[in-house]
Amino acid sequence: MTGENQGPIGGGESAADKIGIVAGLASEAALAARLPGTCVVCSGGRPDRAAALAAALADQGVRGLISFGIAGGLVADAVSGLVIVAEAVVADDERYDADAGWSIALARRLEAGLGVIAASRVIVADPAAKRALQQRHGGVVVDMETLAVARAAARRGLPWTAIRAVADPVTFTLPPAALVALTAAGRPDLPAVLAAIARRPGQIPDLIRLARASQAAHRGLLGGVNRLVGGGGLL
Repeated sequence: MTGENQGPIGGGESAADKIGIVAGLASEAALAARLPGTCVVCSGGRPDRAAALAAALADQGVRGLISFGIAGGLVADAVSGLVIVAEAVVADDERYDADAGWSIALARRLEAGLGVIAASRVIVADPAAKRALQQRHGGVVVDMETLAVARAAARRGLPWTAIRAVADPVTFTLPPAALVALTAAGRPDLPAVLAAIARRPGQIPDLIRLARASQAAHRGLLGGVNRLVGGGGLL
């Protein structure tokens, strides 16, 4: 679906003039879907599904791919709400450089910084793990979708980049309820979250702080989307 929805391109629509966007959360996908000329998919926070969806978009002939959503901060300057456009994504034995033209253009229009994104297949939950990841890769933020997008783009020779807004900063430890897997649709699994809170009610203050940080990240993404829409579109 395109422009305002989630899912693969269908119904006879042409992919040639569209940009594929991969998000992890339904809330991220809803923001990205405001951008015209896009096809937005949601992985539900599952890296394997992000890989399959990014590959499907590439196979359908989109003109490029973007990873879009919130991220964890890996350095002190990566405060909640800060928007970063990808310079590259790195993993233990991989590095993919983003399309320089796309990234520079988006960073200027979004008034955002350029930075390296570290990839992870799991949520990086505490300061020690975040700092260790940063020391290995030198990243500014970490997410679970950008590597899949970069791999799919590289296989098809497509341009790619990422737009990410910081939610939890490097000093923040995610509470246990925040580690509960999302539903396949990319929404919180409320019964599982409530059960996790019931087991450890002392985490409620941290959940409130995380909610505020997530709201700041979503505001950063929304502000970016509004700038792009007001400026005539994505790329």
